[in-house]
Amino acid sequence: MSIAEFYIENGIDPSDPDHVDRLCRLSGDYDDDDSYGGARDEPGDSVMVPTYNHAYGVPTGMVRYSLSDIPDPSSNKTWAALCSDDRWRYKPIDERELFFCEVGESGAQDYWGEKAELRAVPVPAGMHRGALAPRFVFETPAIAMDEATKNSLESYLRLLVCAVTGRFVIIERSGAHDNETLASTNGKPQTAVKYRWRYWDNEGNVYETLIEKCRWTVPADYQGYSKKDIGWKDLMEYGGCLPGDFRTSTTMPLWMRMGPGESAITHMGEFWDCMWLWKHEGSIFCSEWDDRLTSLANMAGVPMHNITDSWKLNESELNAEAEAKGWEKIECKQPALASYRKDDMRLNFYLSTGTVGSCVDHPKKGKTQLFRKYLENPMSLFDNPRQHTGKGYYTKKESGVGAEAEPESEKRGTKRKAESGQIHMRNCASCGESKSIDDFSKNQRKKGSQSRCKSCVQAS
Repeated sequence: MSIAEFYIENGIDPSDPDHVDRLCRLSGDYDDDDSYGGARDEPGDSVMVPTYNHAYGVPTGMVRYSLSDIPDPSSNKTWAALCSDDRWRYKPIDERELFFCEVGESGAQDYWGEKAELRAVPVPAGMHRGALAPRFVFETPAIAMDEATKNSLESYLRLLVCAVTGRFVIIERSGAHDNETLASTNGKPQTAVKYRWRYWDNEGNVYETLIEKCRWTVPADYQGYSKKDIGWKDLMEYGGCLPGDFRTSTTMPLWMRMGPGESAITHMGEFWDCMWLWKHEGSIFCSEWDDRLTSLANMAGVPMHNITDSWKLNESELNAEAEAKGWEKIECKQPALASYRKDDMRLNFYLSTGTVGSCVDHPKKGKTQLFRKYLENPMSLFDNPRQHTGKGYYTKKESGVGAEAEPESEKRGTKRKAESGQIHMRNCASCGESKSIDDFSKNQRKKGSQSRCKSCVQAS
């Protein structure tokens, strides 16, 4: 049966977004209530994701995406060459040579401010490091690229190596209102404000991403989602393949790309949002993304201490405290995880996010993991792993104690979040009523202001 015949038989209108939801459900591997963006959360290291007819932008079926199938990034010849090339690999930047950027006015015919003058000025007091760069980055004209070059796989990989090595800077747009300037926020981006971004190589060449709206910056949530709850499986359709998965033959696009092939367009706004969070806030709030970007940075020559400076927890301090309290260090593959064992107890410290998981044998619940965030003194758990903070949630494991996976949406078994007493509301685009966010499926929540409640979806 052809795609067109399948649409006709099942009454699917490819131009209607709501019909796409029904098409996914007809595939038999999709659960609207338990899936974000069409990815089905399953135990283990794999997940079912939709395949697409990219000519029409509609899903055509499901395919399994597995961590174990992802090749080593170094097997990609272009990426390996960039990581060993002095033009692209990591090179320390002299902090004394950093400047801030002042943006001149743009002309009437220069809507995007491409011709606005950029001036390097001395760094204002308290300005964030992410808004600073060497003088030439601001005063050198950015290299012009045609659409084919800009959207090529090689340009994407060059962009990525510059980002993971820290060679990128945020610049305010020409004509920004007073409350939208970087001076008003000490250099930090604000959600829903437009910025331009520049990145550069080690030979003085400068590249530019024109005006992009910031959508996903701390402390705001992305379309109603608390970022601390995001797992890699939930982000598959939004972000594409995991960072470092450079297979262009897969049905999923490369990370933060809008298509699977070499001519795909980089999803620039969200790309820079994520790179800012990873570089300057310590985490994108998805441990798998954090770890893989860290590995890519290591391949490009970035020392670990340059990455860990922005992490919430210090592994050396944890090691010293653990040794003093009689805990044994467990070697882990994940660079952002420090794990310790004592008797039948285990503590997992997620260094980039600050989450702590205590794995204990509960007298009533059996083998459990309690995850805590934002602890004032995480090291106190070495004294009492069963310490109750009033914040966190349990996951009950069927066997074994401890896991090396980030908590939240990646857990095997069931989970129970702590109650905060706060109810998030939003309006249904169909009936217009204000309803709890729980009245919307995860697939509908991602549609923002166009989301429809479960009742309206079922009625249609």
